[in-house]
Amino acid sequence: MSGSINTVLAFLPQTNKAEMSQITFTVLGDPVPYTTMTYRSKWTARARKAIKYQENVRMCALSATQRIPKPKKSTPVLIHTRCYFRNGRHGDTLNVNKICQDALWPHKAGGDKYTGGSYDPPMYDPDNPRVEITIRF
Repeated sequence: MSGSINTVLAFLPQTNKAEMSQITFTVLGDPVPYTTMTYRSKWTARARKAIKYQENVRMCALSATQRIPKPKKSTPVLIHTRCYFRNGRHGDTLNVNKICQDALWPHKAGGDKYTGGSYDPPMYDPDNPRVEITIRF
């Protein structure tokens, strides 16, 4: 279900909207949806494409800011994604949001347990497919 980041903030009583910081950046190229990876399936073409996309998301985030905020139980991090697809054949916007969360907070670094967020319905831009990401912490 899509919604705005302010809707998500309404359900976090310990979060003060006025005190939150924000990072916004854009990942250029076709959005890639989340792919479940096991030991054997991580070598498939689809999984390699997802891993490459995660590296691209991480690089775009680090070029926009010096550090990516680490989510904690007391200070959750919210991520909002807006996907612009090339055409009507694409993955689910929820899965694009999930791959962005996994890219920014990998399991080895503590994971995305204390993250939340939202996503917009799919939008289309045949000349410039991209994902606009907003992180609030």
